[in-house]
Amino acid sequence: SRFDRVHVDFGTGDGAHAIALGRKDPGLAVIGVDTCLDHIEGSVRRRPGNVRFVTLDALGWPLGLLPVADAVTVNFPYGSLLRGLVEWNPALIERLDTLLGQGCRFAVRVNASALLATGLDPESGPSQIVRTLDRIGGLRVACRQMTQAELRVFPSSWSKRLGYGKETTAHLITAVR
Repeated sequence: SRFDRVHVDFGTGDGAHAIALGRKDPGLAVIGVDTCLDHIEGSVRRRPGNVRFVTLDALGWPLGLLPVADAVTVNFPYGSLLRGLVEWNPALIERLDTLLGQGCRFAVRVNASALLATGLDPESGPSQIVRTLDRIGGLRVACRQMTQAELRVFPSSWSKRLGYGKETTAHLITAVR
């Protein structure tokens, strides 16, 4: 392979984060995954050659379809992906477990309004994601609240909305295998 590392970005949305990663590091293969890629039409035209977008359901892609990753991100998920992280969906956890290679860095950024919109508790949601990741095994997990400054500079339209909007509550949950 012409790339020495792989980064998988689940719930890639408009693809801004995946594109930023690819531009920053040409030796990194970036795979942006979402159930619907309608939001990234303009992004596809401006993506670097090391970035690919694929339509997959994070809760049900065939095991082995994606390569073992060096880094995985889930930025501001909602719906079934968020619910799967908070409520320990076995299918999602099995897929994450096979995807996270030795030394892999995993990061979830989650906001309170997405938890509310998904019918989940915004107060306990981040700690429930920590518990879910703890169940995978072999991960060192940490959680902290993101600052407004971090939200404003993170390459994601959701992050910008949070950083400059009224709702500023977002958490960063990280794990290393």
